Amino acid sequence: LLGIGASMALVGGCTDVFSRSFVSQEKGMELYQAGDYETAASSFSDATRQNPRDYKSFFMAGQCYEKLGSDQKAIASYKTSLNVMDTTEPGRADAAFRSNTIDTLARVIANSPSRETEISTLEANAKSTNKSQDWLLLAKTYVAMGDADSAIDAFNRASIQAPGDLTIVKTY
Repeated sequence: LLGIGASMALVGGCTDVFSRSFVSQEKGMELYQAGDYETAASSFSDATRQNPRDYKSFFMAGQCYEKLGSDQKAIASYKTSLNVMDTTEPGRADAAFRSNTIDTLARVIANSPSRETEISTLEANAKSTNKSQDWLLLAKTYVAMGDADSAIDAFNRASIQAPGDLTIVKTY
C-alpha cells in the first residue's frame, strides 16, 4: 500500500506540474496575442521551467524575444525548441512544427547582426554531427541570406544524409 500511495503521489505531482505548465502556456498565448511580448515571454519561460519537454513554449518564447528585438535570445529559444523536439516522441513526430521552427530560426539568423558567428557555429555543428537537419538549417539560412551557392552545397549535403526525406528534396 505504501508503494501504491507513493506512486499515486508521484503521478499526481507530475500531473500538477504539467497542468501548471499548460496554464502558463495558455497565459503566454493570451499575452502574446494582446501584444504584451515581455510578459508573454516570462509566461512561456515559466511553462518550460515546469515542463522542460515543452518545445512549443520554447518556440513561443523565441517569438516573443524576436518581437522584442532580442535576436540572441530568440535564436537560443528556437535552437532549444529543436533540441527538445529531438528528445520527445511528440516532437519527433511533429514534422510541420519542426519545419516551421527551422524556417523561423534560419530567417532570424540570416537577419541577425551576429549572423557570421551563428553561421560559423551552424557550419561546425553540421560538419561534426553530419545530420540532415543541421545541413537543412544551414541551407535555409543561406537561402534567407541570398547566398545561392552555399545553399545548394548545404542542401546537397542534407539530401545525401537523408535521400528519402521529401522535405529536403522538395526544398532543394
